[in-house]
Amino acid sequence: MKITVLVENNTINPNCESKHGLSLYIQTINHCILFDFGPDGSTLLKNADVLGVDLSNVDTAFLSHGHMDHGGGMNTFLKLNANSKIYTRPDAFSAHTIKAFGKDYPVGVELALKKSPQILLTKSTQVIDKELQVFSSSCGNILKPMFNNTLYAEKNGLMVEDDFSHEQSLIITEGETTVLVGGCAHGGVINLLNKAEELLGRSVDFVVSGFHLYDPPTKNTEPESRIDELATELSKHSTSYFTCHCTGETAFNRLHSLMGEQISTLSTGKVIEL
Repeated sequence: MKITVLVENNTINPNCESKHGLSLYIQTINHCILFDFGPDGSTLLKNADVLGVDLSNVDTAFLSHGHMDHGGGMNTFLKLNANSKIYTRPDAFSAHTIKAFGKDYPVGVELALKKSPQILLTKSTQVIDKELQVFSSSCGNILKPMFNNTLYAEKNGLMVEDDFSHEQSLIITEGETTVLVGGCAHGGVINLLNKAEELLGRSVDFVVSGFHLYDPPTKNTEPESRIDELATELSKHSTSYFTCHCTGETAFNRLHSLMGEQISTLSTGKVIEL
């Protein structure tokens, strides 16, 4: 399995553009997968071109959740690729906002995209084929990100604190290797990991996901005590972790100091083979 980071907050390739967001190109035996689309189409297209990724070859795509930094490039992708299926949660296209500095800012993806025939709405758990399955984030309450409380979603015509029912994670099984792929892990990375292992009936080998330990508007990071607790929980698993995007540099450095080589970071342009 080969994972190429098309969009991330930072870059290791000077010819690529870094943006707050995420997009991963994943090649397996049976699939060319796009997991998330980054914040805009121009960044996605430019970096894909630099990195030699032909987005028209993607056969299966996933939107992790209904936030613009993960779905902003979806419209551009749909214009380029008329064949790929795009799996999303049913309420990924609801209105979403973030509260910052006393104001509400829209962060949702384009509602009209839900009408595309390429969009397929997923169940709370769904097996797609022998390699791929998805599940929603409503699966536990261990160390959920504290900055979730600034995020709101439309439910029955009202804006309420987001429960992240619009978030999903992807499990990839290729031979003997299992990988859990997430966007921001708003549901709490430990909860998602526990759920994935329950569905698989075995340990997850690798996790690739942001952990949402950083709040972009305020530039605040979760307290060290919570990061330390998360490190302890993550270390209980035999899993190796690749984190990125909304984990934040401060939180990653703390996790790395406690977990060592069990955890690594990703940047635009990086390629990992698992």
